[in-house]
Amino acid sequence: MGPNVNVAYTSFKDAFGAAAKNKSDFTAALKTMQDDTVADMKKQGFEVAE
Repeated sequence: MGPNVNVAYTSFKDAFGAAAKNKSDFTAALKTMQDDTVADMKKQGFEVAE
């Protein structure tokens, strides 16, 4: 659990929901979830190594 788990959960719900609805790639949904979570952590001042 990260400091912004609510952002990760929201991104997960939105990205995977859209992928399932559109029958699109779940790998792209994972990337979206990671990008959203990392961007939010950086915005909060965390140093993030990718």
